[in-house]
Amino acid sequence: MAASRPKILIHYMYNDPWVAPREMFWGLNKEGLDCELFVNKFNPWPKSHDQKNKAEKMMMARDKVLEKGFDYLFNVKDDVILPKNALQALLDAGKHSIGGLMREKLKAYNRNDYVAFVLDPKGPQDSDDRPAEHKKDFDFGEIIQVSKMAIGCWLVDRATLAKVEFKLDDYERYFYDCGAKNIKMFVHTGVRCGHVDIDGTIIKA
Repeated sequence: MAASRPKILIHYMYNDPWVAPREMFWGLNKEGLDCELFVNKFNPWPKSHDQKNKAEKMMMARDKVLEKGFDYLFNVKDDVILPKNALQALLDAGKHSIGGLMREKLKAYNRNDYVAFVLDPKGPQDSDDRPAEHKKDFDFGEIIQVSKMAIGCWLVDRATLAKVEFKLDDYERYFYDCGAKNIKMFVHTGVRCGHVDIDGTIIKA
């Protein structure tokens, strides 16, 4: 008997206006996968509280996965351009929590470091809470363990979501709370995503 396919909730975090080219998301290869798309336009807070809007969306997606029996949440933000094989590549990695590789928005944040923080090992070293660097920390295609990553291309399984909740005042604390519970997190540096800056420029990973 063939193994059953995992049930995946694709959570598309929609912020108005839609800045990423639609075809770059809808072209995502989902062949052979059991996926349900959840386009989330829930923005109860004003734009000045955009982080809370993101937290509200993440809490809704988490509840939907846990209540409706999904095996995975695949989280996608509307300013991220995915490689067509992104979802399959993350699934094939076999990790509980794994994201794609992307850079910060240069014009929005005045930096374009990779949104993947190297895991801080114990003892004296130089990697405390710093973004991973190509060649120094990884070669493209490697899977690296991290302490924090972007949620714009992120696959996380049901068991991991059940262990940690999102917080309205700081949704990114989720990754630190995972670290406190010894939940391992990874970035697949072969899943190289584009990040659409505020002027429409695509920042390539």
